[in-house]
Amino acid sequence: HPERFPLEVTRAPLELLLRIPGIGPKSARTIVQTRRHTVMRDLGDLRRLGVDTVRAGFYLTLRGRRLAAAPAPHQLRLFAPGEHLTQAPFRTPVPPCAYR
Repeated sequence: HPERFPLEVTRAPLELLLRIPGIGPKSARTIVQTRRHTVMRDLGDLRRLGVDTVRAGFYLTLRGRRLAAAPAPHQLRLFAPGEHLTQAPFRTPVPPCAYR
């Protein structure tokens, strides 16, 4: 649900933290109790609280920053590696100047 996620770890209620993959009931309760007394600064703080940051990172923000980096876009290849465009379509019996 894009309207609910990503959640801000420092303000999210317990009920919504429980919906995030990688955060179990024990970790969610620990987050709620810890954020009252401590400032969570980075991903390492969540790891120490027992959060599976690989799975939960896509659904969380910490102090306004997303925890999981967006995957880098990659260019799709037109041809498979090692293949190339053959020159066969360009070898016609009629010279190019004949199409004027």
